[in-house]
Amino acid sequence: IISSYLTNNNKSILVNLGSNNGYSVKEVIDVASIYGKVNYEIVERREGDPAKLIASNSKAKNLLGWIPKYTLDDMIKTDLEFRRKINNKK
Repeated sequence: IISSYLTNNNKSILVNLGSNNGYSVKEVIDVASIYGKVNYEIVERREGDPAKLIASNSKAKNLLGWIPKYTLDDMIKTDLEFRRKINNKK
C-alpha cells in the first residue's frame, strides 16, 4: 500500500472490501433471526433503494492479496456475540 501511495503522487487509493455477493435486507434479517429475536417492520422500498448492494473485492485482491474469509452468517453471529458481551459488561 505504501509503495502504491508513493508511486501515485501521494494520492490515496479507495479499496472496497467485499465478498462479490449481494444480500438483501431481508436476507440479513433472516440470518440475524437465527441468533436472536429481530424486531422489524416491512415497509415499501424507498425510491432509489437498490435491491442488493454488491462490493467487489477485485482491487483488494489485486493490490493486497485480500480475499474474504467469512460468510454473512459468520459475520452476523460474531457481531451479535460481541454486542452481547459488551452489553453484559454495562
